[in-house]
Amino acid sequence: FVPSFLAVVLFPCRRLLCFVARVLVCALLWRFVFLACARGFPAPPRTRRAEPKHALRAFCHWGGGHSYVLLGWELVYPLLARLRRSAGGEGWGTPEIGCTFLVGSVGLVLYSLLVFPRLAARTGIARLWMCHWALPLLAMPAFPRVLEWMVRAGASSASTPVRLWNYAVQLAVSVLLGSQFISLQLLLNGYVAEEPDPQRLLAVANSYMVSTQALVRAVSPLVSGSLFTLGIGDWKSTFGAALPIDHLALVGLASGVLCALAFERREA
Repeated sequence: FVPSFLAVVLFPCRRLLCFVARVLVCALLWRFVFLACARGFPAPPRTRRAEPKHALRAFCHWGGGHSYVLLGWELVYPLLARLRRSAGGEGWGTPEIGCTFLVGSVGLVLYSLLVFPRLAARTGIARLWMCHWALPLLAMPAFPRVLEWMVRAGASSASTPVRLWNYAVQLAVSVLLGSQFISLQLLLNGYVAEEPDPQRLLAVANSYMVSTQALVRAVSPLVSGSLFTLGIGDWKSTFGAALPIDHLALVGLASGVLCALAFERREA
């Protein structure tokens, strides 16, 4: 009934129909992964710690959402940067975009080697995981809007304010979200190490985590690219080019922050 109803209602907008169909397929695949996570773990112990099955699902939510947001940003940012100025972009070419990613990568390397170990030792991995989401969740939705305001104000694509804005947002996303791979691995390994038979469970847990991230690598470009097409096409007057970035921020808020808070409350 649902596919037939959507076909009748959304037929005039074939792009939207295709997008909805893709989201439904991706949702089914996503749900299958989380149901599969229930296998391979022993019966839950009667303690205040979260059940191992629930804990693994929580970590898969975190890891999947994190990979979804980071990969989606790496896809949408070049599309937005290359977009012509009249459509909400900045008309950049490959050299400018590559230089921006280089700035983010250098920042991530230095942060991971010099800063992250000290912060993790002082604040704890779980708290650091949630704190690292704060700035990117604010910077990503602000990026296309501030960029559009700069362009309307007459700033050229090669001007210093435009370049600095690109570098600043890319640093926030690459450094803070890129280093989350370390936090996620430490959290997962640390939790499994306290369970019975940790050596076997560690392999199972990491296998499910990698499988979830692999699935997300197929889902994120599909959904983000479709939303970008809708944002600059059929929904331009309503959402504009910011639509795919806004949806990435919402996914990050739900999977990275809210799920982590719920898990932390359950563990308390």
